[in-house]
Amino acid sequence: MRFWFNRGKIFRRNRRHRCVRLMTLPVVLVAGFMAATVGTRGQTTTAEAWKFQPMNRIQSLKADAKNVVLSSEEREGIASVISRSTAAGQVNGPAVHVSSGGATLLVLNVEFSNEMARQNFHVPGATVFAAAGPFAEMFVKPADDVVEALINAPDIRRIEPENPIRLPPPPIYLPAEVTSRGVGNEVVSGGISGLTGKGVIFTILDSGLDFRNADFVDASGGGPPRSRLLYFWDTLSDAFESKRLGMHPPVDYPNGRPIGTLYSRAQLSAELRLPVAQRKIPSPDENGHGTAAASIAVGNGTNSPPDDKHIGVAPDADIIAVRIGDAEGAMPEAFLLNAIVEWIDKTARAAREAVVISCSFGGHNSGHDGASVEERHLSARFAPEVEGRAIVIAAGNEREEAVHAKATAAGKSSPGILAWNAHDGATLRIFLRPNNPESFRPADFSYDPIKLLGPGTPGSGLSDPHPTQLRKVSAASFNSITGEWMLTVLVGRGPGGLELYTNSGHSVQVDAYFVDALRPGAFLESVSTPTGPRTIAYHGEQIASPGTTGNAITVGSYDWTDLFDGQAKSSCDEPINIGALSCYSNPGYSRANALTGGAAVVKPEIVGPGQVFTAAYARLTDGRPLNEVLPKNSHGEPYWQVEHSGKYVAFNGTSASTPYVAGIVALMMQKKPNITVREIKDLLRRHASSDVETTGAVPNPLWGYGKLDIAAVKAILNDVN
Repeated sequence: MRFWFNRGKIFRRNRRHRCVRLMTLPVVLVAGFMAATVGTRGQTTTAEAWKFQPMNRIQSLKADAKNVVLSSEEREGIASVISRSTAAGQVNGPAVHVSSGGATLLVLNVEFSNEMARQNFHVPGATVFAAAGPFAEMFVKPADDVVEALINAPDIRRIEPENPIRLPPPPIYLPAEVTSRGVGNEVVSGGISGLTGKGVIFTILDSGLDFRNADFVDASGGGPPRSRLLYFWDTLSDAFESKRLGMHPPVDYPNGRPIGTLYSRAQLSAELRLPVAQRKIPSPDENGHGTAAASIAVGNGTNSPPDDKHIGVAPDADIIAVRIGDAEGAMPEAFLLNAIVEWIDKTARAAREAVVISCSFGGHNSGHDGASVEERHLSARFAPEVEGRAIVIAAGNEREEAVHAKATAAGKSSPGILAWNAHDGATLRIFLRPNNPESFRPADFSYDPIKLLGPGTPGSGLSDPHPTQLRKVSAASFNSITGEWMLTVLVGRGPGGLELYTNSGHSVQVDAYFVDALRPGAFLESVSTPTGPRTIAYHGEQIASPGTTGNAITVGSYDWTDLFDGQAKSSCDEPINIGALSCYSNPGYSRANALTGGAAVVKPEIVGPGQVFTAAYARLTDGRPLNEVLPKNSHGEPYWQVEHSGKYVAFNGTSASTPYVAGIVALMMQKKPNITVREIKDLLRRHASSDVETTGAVPNPLWGYGKLDIAAVKAILNDVN
């Protein structure tokens, strides 16, 4: 799984960045990319612009045996870790691995045939650090004998290495003269109908949270300041070991060394009372995304003036914050997702409070179907009947980016076509779903690289042919959970593509995604073929992982205002259309329904207000604002766009709508602490707003079940019994 953030310096989206990523939290595009590659606006990808020719280098698909639990590609990635024993947190490697005390460890997600098999599992060198039902997440010693013992252990159904993780910079806002298009929609601020989140825990997993920010401090009653955070777990800090600060964290490495540092409310409150020069706790959010997101849900507005209050949805909720991301945009500890959820559940039980978890991150390494081991593990923790628990996850912000393509491959006369423009080293993940799975044989499937002829200079006609550069094509591996075959293709720089067909003429459905990377690619919108134009890019089934987790509440974004700091802003190079779906909000559905042939698995479930919020601005321990230390963007502008008081920043995206929806769930939990996951989802589905002009008939892939506007919020809370 790859995670990203969308930090919210939005409005005019920069083509260099895919933002959520959200966990965008998502992919970073680098300057100098060809105009035809990015997004759907201003892209020269019409059928008249791009034509193709076969290269006649036909290859038959190679494949692993159908019953392997770990693919040859994954084993190759693990082998490279074994041979190199690289350092902790290197997110660009083939498999996520961590270091403790000089020892390198692999992180693997494992599914057993049943819970008893998981409980009876024992392989020296493999240490379970999170488990539920048949699922387990493990630290594994990168040694051939340990990996072989794990693969051959009885009753293991599937093994998946953790995917690399990275966060992109925020989108770039370019100054522009824009006139406001109207009065913004009403959103919940400071609670509603007497509900403020009191007695409910709001938990955020993100880049951290600046607990010193006044919006997260209780200074009422005239006494000394008191932190609103029950706990802050900084998984990146060694302050417990190196400085004896805080407490022992909830999870250890196999050698007993702690993963990070845990702080209690009492310890955080004591820190609040120290002069700046005497502060000891390291900077709790060196990026600012987590602080901004949390303020939308639970900020109390103390930092804002009486006549311009910026208060979160549930300002009286208790808070738990877990830092899994760093200043540079990497998320080296995101592999702890299920372990963190496990600890939060135990903590909430001890406090006898309901808890809602907000996750503004995601990525495009999975099958976009909720079928990864990690997602199904997470979903099992939030089964429909579970009381007083919910997890809310961002849908992602790549709606304009052509990261997905669909094709149908049949006989040589009816091939499927993929066509793209990419940076060198961009990676495609291709999923094959045979119409006759029992009779399908991988050797029957063939691919032929193509030459693309693109537009030359104006008036000059087509350019010279661009032959496809294939750096590497993996063997296909079979996923017994989904019934699909999957392969990975590493491509070279520039335009390229594949012609896909079966020798037998049997039909195969093809889904291809560009996975998250520092230097990715994008599919062309269409190409011209001898039989006419052929659509390539498919702007759907694009919900980021873990947003496709079945029992999660997945959130899209709509534009509720176009004003920040008194000025109108634009987004995606156009004026913001108040009340409309945000131009970046990822479309669904989940691809799971295509796998089962059943009813659509609706993702996102709901669309909340995401553009544009005025959100809390984090500072370092020494009091400096983050813009003093974070890099400027490619236009020389500050990392964060800060409003006139210097205390708040512009924040948008599904990264913003997600904590807003989580705040509404906290209000539901305050009214009914034992509300179940099923009840929460049913209430959202039943009362979400829709209309002919804006949302159209619901559910649909863009809006899910509809909009969580103020009318929907009131109806939902009125219906909570």
